[in-house]
Amino acid sequence: MYELARFLLTAQQRLLHSTLAAFMYCLRFLREGFIMKKGTICKLLATSALACMASASQAQVVEWWTYSIDMTWTAASFDPAERGYENASYASGLHPTMLSWGDKNGIDDFSVPYSGHSQARSSLNIARDAVFRKGWTGYYGPDGIYGGQTAINMFRHTNNAIAPTTADLTYAQLTMTVDLGVWDLATQTRSPVFLPDALKEVKFDIYFYETPNPGFPVDDILLFANPVGYFSFEHDGEWYSFSYAVQNLIEVDAATCSSVSKGALTGSCFGFSVPEASVATPQLSFQITAVPEPETYAMLLAGLGMVGAIVRRRRNATYNN
Repeated sequence: MYELARFLLTAQQRLLHSTLAAFMYCLRFLREGFIMKKGTICKLLATSALACMASASQAQVVEWWTYSIDMTWTAASFDPAERGYENASYASGLHPTMLSWGDKNGIDDFSVPYSGHSQARSSLNIARDAVFRKGWTGYYGPDGIYGGQTAINMFRHTNNAIAPTTADLTYAQLTMTVDLGVWDLATQTRSPVFLPDALKEVKFDIYFYETPNPGFPVDDILLFANPVGYFSFEHDGEWYSFSYAVQNLIEVDAATCSSVSKGALTGSCFGFSVPEASVATPQLSFQITAVPEPETYAMLLAGLGMVGAIVRRRRNATYNN
């Protein structure tokens, strides 16, 4: 997924070079007098090649960005459902940054589990800031996320032993909201980038299996229905791709995926497990890459098509002579 944008950009450059090289090939034929009658076609090809060069030279591709990424819980399901509202943080409405479940009078802890504590609760907690909901902000440049980071934390799962009489989390939806800006290194100023809500809000569906059996440690299982993805957006006449992926997931067999998701996931899927009395924090990496417009491909392919026609006619004329 990450390589797609880079591949498209490289393909655009190769097509441009191929068009220009073919035009020079055509000029050599003209100079040698082989296809003088095709001069009009070569002129059209020259116009196409020059247009390509002008487009490439005038394009101001953004290299430095500012980003702000916020994550909130936007849906949750518990089993048994009739006890979910009593024994989970869902009781007072969906909490935007924290889901916890277990004993309704239990202890919520988001860093070090209370191993063996009879009232410890398990939780999914937005990893950055559970109180003020501060998002992840920073800069993205040619070498990736500025400051040496390769990924950002998504949430933290604290796995504590849960009694069988409590409600267990079965499903959660995490919504990531992306806000981008263009960063001017010379003036140290930011200009906003417009992203429609349909693009900048990315939803992760997470299926969960809690092990409600104290005294017999078993790993919790978290499965992602959509761990990778991308969206494209336009800024100042250029197209870009924002691609993302949840890191360090393992492939899970189809039977486990179907069982944990209650049939929502078919085939193998990706996720991770969390041992009893421990904490796990999945991370998200992302890339912002320039991609060529569809019209650019059409123009370049049309030019290559004309080149092919010229070469075929040249060969036919040679064979007939």
